[in-house]
Amino acid sequence: MGTPDTDFYAVAVGVGGYASANLQDLPATVTDARLLCEALIDPLLCHYAPERTHLLTGAGATLDGFRDELAWLARETRPTSTALIYFSGHGGRLELPLEAAASYESFLCLREAEPERLRETALSATEFAETLRRIHAGRLVVVLDSCFAAGAASFKAVAPSASVWREGLTAEALERLGKGSGRVAIASSSASQVSLVREQGDVSLFTYHLLEALKGAAGVRRDGYIHVLDVFHYVSEAIREQASRQTPILKADDLDSNFPIAFDHGGKPRISSDSAPTGLREVRERIRAEPLAGAEALEGLSERLPTLPDRQTTRTEVERLRAGLREIQQRFAASQPVEALIERERIIYLLLELCARLEERAIPTASAASAAPDQRGAKFIINATTMTGTQFAEEITNHNYFGPGHTKNDSDPDAR
Repeated sequence: MGTPDTDFYAVAVGVGGYASANLQDLPATVTDARLLCEALIDPLLCHYAPERTHLLTGAGATLDGFRDELAWLARETRPTSTALIYFSGHGGRLELPLEAAASYESFLCLREAEPERLRETALSATEFAETLRRIHAGRLVVVLDSCFAAGAASFKAVAPSASVWREGLTAEALERLGKGSGRVAIASSSASQVSLVREQGDVSLFTYHLLEALKGAAGVRRDGYIHVLDVFHYVSEAIREQASRQTPILKADDLDSNFPIAFDHGGKPRISSDSAPTGLREVRERIRAEPLAGAEALEGLSERLPTLPDRQTTRTEVERLRAGLREIQQRFAASQPVEALIERERIIYLLLELCARLEERAIPTASAASAAPDQRGAKFIINATTMTGTQFAEEITNHNYFGPGHTKNDSDPDAR
């Protein structure tokens, strides 16, 4: 498999237990961070170097400990590096007096955080953003799976003039974390939402799907890498299918590419089966380079597959994606390039995901006849085929990036 990529760096924090009786313990967050690190250093998955992958949990997840890890990234990384910072724990904001310049001040709560003394015991978003600017990695991803609801909303000011604790980070705080070239900030939910734990109670819903993405579910490009926007698109779509009250958010203000953040299956490009449709590899490459032309090639390929079930449904889905891409390109023709990049990459992701489903459907196997359909894919097909091109473009544009806006009728897991 070869040596791990020593230019990938990661710091993962899962707080777990809190010293303060005023903050509820979150045991699932320790599991979140541990499983993430296990996936990152697995040579058959993300293939990070173990010595470049640091884990802080439990008693080690302190404010000073986190500051030390951020300083380590600042010392060790370089412009060619990719750094991933992951935090799972409580987060919140202080409501400031009316005369203050801002309405809220946001914080990440490490082990010793005290709600009545956040400025002294927690990491402010301002300090966090300033520290990130000292990290030299050319590509930096901050992932926050923060449990805002559990134990945050009931705190009151100790005096009429004091700040009031509220649940959730502000959108402005997340934007600050995503500022700078090659910087991306991803939050598991918006400030007004809870971050959920799976019904099984083992890991958070967001981190579960993040792990699935890094294990290969987001590796739709088949180039040996997992890419940052593909991870976000996969996780957002998966969560939408399970939780109407949790919408992942992404912020970036200077992003010029959908860069890799990990190896896919250890860095060995996945090769299509010998039974895969002829020309599928070329179609994938065309989609990545020219999405409109690639969508047309994909539609043509689907027409030539005699074993493909639901051919009309597939054709209609491709047509909707192509129409949505045209609408998005027109809508963002004169807008900020980052927004255009995110929307364009989402269409590419969906087309490549369709390639994978098309490959599976076109290859009949003994088990395929009795296997349950891909529910997430089936639901997406239903949605796509009942929309006009304009409606589909609006759905893509409003979906998950800059705030909540989608609903789901599945039962929600327990909130954490």
